[in-house]
Amino acid sequence: MAKSIPKDIQKKILEIVESFNKEHKTSFQMTFRGKFAYLAKTEEEAMANIFRQMIAQKMGIPIEKMPKQRSRIIETKLGRLKYNGQMDNWDFAVFKYSREFYDTEEFMFPGSFELDGTIEGALRAGLELYN
Repeated sequence: MAKSIPKDIQKKILEIVESFNKEHKTSFQMTFRGKFAYLAKTEEEAMANIFRQMIAQKMGIPIEKMPKQRSRIIETKLGRLKYNGQMDNWDFAVFKYSREFYDTEEFMFPGSFELDGTIEGALRAGLELYN
């Protein structure tokens, strides 16, 4: 078995994730380390704009005149996929925030029924996780 995920497989995974994100209007990210692919979702924190709107309203000026603030990006770890040499045979470990680790034994979590050994199955499971 390979010690790391080949570059052509990584490229194919990123294409699958990009296509899935467009189709489902999601923001999944996949990163790679050794034989693992890490699945996470990212979201912009909305609070900065809410405060900006409140201040503009109190001051009686249009929001467009207020200086823009960058929103913080929040990453939610979802799971880790282990490469087993084939595109349709990935092992999935869900990230458990209670103990801050990837649990290979856990099988009762939202979306687990979607896992079928494929990248697409892991992405579908990710739609259910930590919503």
